[in-house]
Amino acid sequence: MRYSYVSPEQVQRFQFTGARISGTVEPFDSVARTVSYELPAVPFNSVMDIDVVRSLPMRPGFETKIAIYNPPWPPPRGPAAVCVVGSEMIETRNGEIEAWMVSYDAGGAPTTLWISARDRRFLRLRSELRGGAVFWQVPVADIEAWRRAS
Repeated sequence: MRYSYVSPEQVQRFQFTGARISGTVEPFDSVARTVSYELPAVPFNSVMDIDVVRSLPMRPGFETKIAIYNPPWPPPRGPAAVCVVGSEMIETRNGEIEAWMVSYDAGGAPTTLWISARDRRFLRLRSELRGGAVFWQVPVADIEAWRRAS
């Protein structure tokens, strides 16, 4: 798999080949640097973590670990821990929907994802960032329902 990302500061280009990740980080104001890692397991690109979680079995108590990698940073110390911690009804633009609550911890910001029990649609995400800040990710169409319920 290939992964590319362009920001105002740099261009990142990576190749995922089994457990080997290699690529370049090319800052616009300096020389490119090469990045290469061999991981203990074949990882998912962490930009796909929500989609990977959505594909897992959803049942109370289901637990697993998934290898991830977030280019261009050094690899995490271990795999991300994923656990279905329960379900609850949440408010969306289409009314109340039953959602699986999934705990996801890749060693940085402990996160809870809400995944539709009916169709596996991503409904929202809450991450606890260092320093106590909380980050929410909600589909644009559901922002008003999320605000009413919060």
